[in-house]
Amino acid sequence: MDFKLSFSTAALFPRNSVESLKLVEEAGFHYAELMPQCLEETKPRFAKEIKTHVKLKIASVHFPLVFQPVFYNPYPGMMKEAKNLIDDVTALAGDLAAEIIVIHPPYFADEVVESLFYTPVMDNMRYLCEKASRNGVKVALENSPKGGRTVEEMLQMIHAVGHENIFPMLDTTEAVESGQDPVDMLKRLDVIHIHASGHKGKVKHIPPGEDEFDWMKIILVLCEKHFSGFFTVEPSYRYFLEKPVEKMKNVLKFLSGL
Repeated sequence: MDFKLSFSTAALFPRNSVESLKLVEEAGFHYAELMPQCLEETKPRFAKEIKTHVKLKIASVHFPLVFQPVFYNPYPGMMKEAKNLIDDVTALAGDLAAEIIVIHPPYFADEVVESLFYTPVMDNMRYLCEKASRNGVKVALENSPKGGRTVEEMLQMIHAVGHENIFPMLDTTEAVESGQDPVDMLKRLDVIHIHASGHKGKVKHIPPGEDEFDWMKIILVLCEKHFSGFFTVEPSYRYFLEKPVEKMKNVLKFLSGL
């Protein structure tokens, strides 16, 4: 099976996203995941700027983490802002012909918080799924140490959203941080997207090939399940502050070798 290896611009922060995409392309990747880092980069018009400067495919768009508080805010005025943001991000993804929008699951610290936040947040989740669907994009729910920690929690959240356009994905490091075996999670979930990074002792989000993961086990499970999504490298940006192209080439060589 030929894996579609992708690289996230989140790992090249704080560089401008267009510049980051140029570096990803220079390193030899044919696919990239865009992490918008400012409001301008969430606008549909930003797609034109990207396509003017790079030829690689934008395979996926990560719902911008910098604006997560907007998405998970029950304040009535912010609910309207969240809808506007969703409109822009889904249109951007559609214009880029991206296949996936990544979203983190909500996290409720206690019952009181959940009673206030649950309904507005789930409304935003459904709105995202619907708007993404209209733009031909699937929504991938990422596992997280804060919500969606286990297979059961992931499936429960997807069921609660209750929309046909939301599917599970797996972040390998987040699985370990949640006390889970990523290989076991992959066996039990039909994921549509992968975020790949590893651990080494207590250090996390390490580039594949520099960590302690047995990546071959993950590759084999994905092959057995006929995974056809994007295998997206998403390590911490701290590892790519210097010599980013050289380091991305090393990751690409390692993964291609598997």
